[in-house]
Amino acid sequence: MPQKKKKVGQRSLFLLLLLTAVIASVVVIFILRGRPLSEAAKGGGGKPAQSPASIVLNQTNVHLGDTVTFTTSGGSRIALACYQGGLNMVYSADQATGTSFLLGGTSSKWLSSGGEALCYAWLYARDLSKGFLASTSFTAAGAR
Repeated sequence: MPQKKKKVGQRSLFLLLLLTAVIASVVVIFILRGRPLSEAAKGGGGKPAQSPASIVLNQTNVHLGDTVTFTTSGGSRIALACYQGGLNMVYSADQATGTSFLLGGTSSKWLSSGGEALCYAWLYARDLSKGFLASTSFTAAGAR
C-alpha cells in the first residue's frame, strides 16, 4: 500500500508543478504584452488597444558632447545611461520627454575619460507605475 500512496503523491506534485508553470506562463505573456491581468479577465470587454510605447533616437553618428533628442510615444520621462567596458556607467541623466540630452553632460566620468560608450534610453511614465515602457540603445563615439 505505501507504494501506491507514493505514486499518488508524485502525481499530485507533478500536477501542481504543471499548473504552476501554466499560470506563470500566462502571467508572463500578459506582462510582455503590456496588458493588466484584470483587463485580461474581462475578455474582449476591456479598453480599446493602445499603440505600444516607443522611443527612437533622432540623430545618427552621435559623439560625446553632442546634443541628442528622442521621438517618443506613451511615456513622460526618459532615463539615459552610457557605459564603457561593460558595467562601468560613465554618464546618466533623467529628463522629461521632448527635451534634449547633452551626451556626457557638463561633468561626468565620460567627459574625463573620453572614448566610445554604449548608451541605453528607457521611456517610462512619471510615477513608474507601469515600469519601463520602451527602450533603445546606441553607440556614441568619443568627442569630435
